[in-house]
Amino acid sequence: MSNIRASIYGRAGADAQSLTTRSDKPMARVSLAVDVSGFNAEQSETEWVTVVAFGRLAEVLAGHKKGDMIAASGNLSRNRWKKDGGEERVTWQLVADDVCSTRSVRPSGGKKRGTEGVQQRETVPAGRQTIGDDDIPW
Repeated sequence: MSNIRASIYGRAGADAQSLTTRSDKPMARVSLAVDVSGFNAEQSETEWVTVVAFGRLAEVLAGHKKGDMIAASGNLSRNRWKKDGGEERVTWQLVADDVCSTRSVRPSGGKKRGTEGVQQRETVPAGRQTIGDDDIPW
């Protein structure tokens, strides 16, 4: 299956992971819970999409925490595989070339992050990046 250009918006399910490729380029990844709606609210479900970023964009993505709302665009790919019991599984991955985040302030264990009542927006266009096989750590 070829890659599809997509834009997604979802909430981080865990803190973003900061990694380094074999060629020492910064890399980050985070799993986003993305609501997928049908024609009515009863058909809504959640899909998990792993967002991966490289270079300067990876440094920005790595700063995100569990619960942050993140919008990302880039190439979306689907990976199908079977578990040992034969059950088919599908995973989604988006290699980002643009990331925007809206961090709204809300209580988290009794503490507030950021400035009260302020929403922050970060946009870092990555431009076209060439990613070789040596840059992917798996």
